[in-house]
Amino acid sequence: MKKINYLFSLLCFMTISTWAFAQPANNECSGAINLNTSIGQGIDNTITSGPYDNTSATNEASDPNTGFECFLESDNNQQTPSLDNTLWFTFTGDGNIYFVEATVNGCSIAGSGINLDDTQIVVYTGNCGSLTPIACNEDGPNADQNMGIYPAGLDVNTESGVQYYILVDGFKNDNNGFSRGEFCMKFTQKANILCNNPNASAGTVSVDPPILCQPDSIALFSHEGVMGPNEEDIFGYFWAVSTVDLAGAVDPTTVQGFLGSFSASSTPDFPGNINFALNNFNPGVYYLTLYAFGNATTTALDPACTFVSNSAKVEYYSENDCPAVSILDVDKAVLGMTVFPNPVKDVINLNINAQEQHTDAMLMITNITGQVVDQQQVNLLNGANTFDINVSDMPTGVYIISIESETHQSVTKFVKQ
Repeated sequence: MKKINYLFSLLCFMTISTWAFAQPANNECSGAINLNTSIGQGIDNTITSGPYDNTSATNEASDPNTGFECFLESDNNQQTPSLDNTLWFTFTGDGNIYFVEATVNGCSIAGSGINLDDTQIVVYTGNCGSLTPIACNEDGPNADQNMGIYPAGLDVNTESGVQYYILVDGFKNDNNGFSRGEFCMKFTQKANILCNNPNASAGTVSVDPPILCQPDSIALFSHEGVMGPNEEDIFGYFWAVSTVDLAGAVDPTTVQGFLGSFSASSTPDFPGNINFALNNFNPGVYYLTLYAFGNATTTALDPACTFVSNSAKVEYYSENDCPAVSILDVDKAVLGMTVFPNPVKDVINLNINAQEQHTDAMLMITNITGQVVDQQQVNLLNGANTFDINVSDMPTGVYIISIESETHQSVTKFVKQ
């Protein structure tokens, strides 16, 4: 009887184990899930499919060994990227451009979402067993380090009738294991912007503050009015860092004073902004310039399809050389300010804590270009002071709000929705 019970228990365990660890059909390229219903649904209309679960997925011998070089994870030798929990999807191109994302956001999941929403994507053409990589991404434009989410997302400029395969993997962290769980696939059709589109532009760039003194080192570079071309397979955006105004130089690498560049993602959220840290730079004058390009090759930009913003300048001083007239003393214990809600739609609430009374303090709101949009003189009592400011008529965007007394100032930012 014990032997029968043992065999029965073993059989149950084996059956349950088989169920628990059964690999999904799209664990291999040959079983790729067809997502043709996600395309051709209209510009800016996001189609979500899933959820899909890579918990039991593995890296198969049929998986390709190239195309995922942009992944930051490493193999056991800590040298090269690797694939670990791969799922496959496929669709047939229709000649339109799609933003493709693997994410938990907006996904009705039944189980556990993939860890940290941390996905990785490679797009291929060809046939299973003979695939050609065309693009890959690890942290897409919706990744947010402050929120601790890292979904992969990228643009795919499709050709009509061409078969595309999408490999989705989870990020491998040597300390925290693998990213496994449920996620959805999202397709958003984008407008096709050709190089000769009169609206194609790299927009306008501004910086706040324009003067920084050590040890402060973070400048906010904002950009608006950007509509980059997405013609041909290679297109996108990048920031150029230089010690001179690039003044529309189509190829910044040929300009003396060019220091380097970094990607702004192929699908940045414009208008938007980035924080640029100067703590690794020597004191001096620096410029950031935004480039929008299309019809490029892997080694060169097309001059006829490259658009350049203005160069926004920031002056970076050593602590001893900081201009005395550049800023007032900033001490939140003396003059502190908080704003809420942020972002705001109609009325912003201002709390100002003053260490002493001020009868001629100036309250000012400026936009990212430095234009004053609201200004008023206020009286501050010793202690807490509350003000309500109606911003409903202001255009959407990032604004700087400051309060200045005779000797001190406090500055913060808010976003108008």
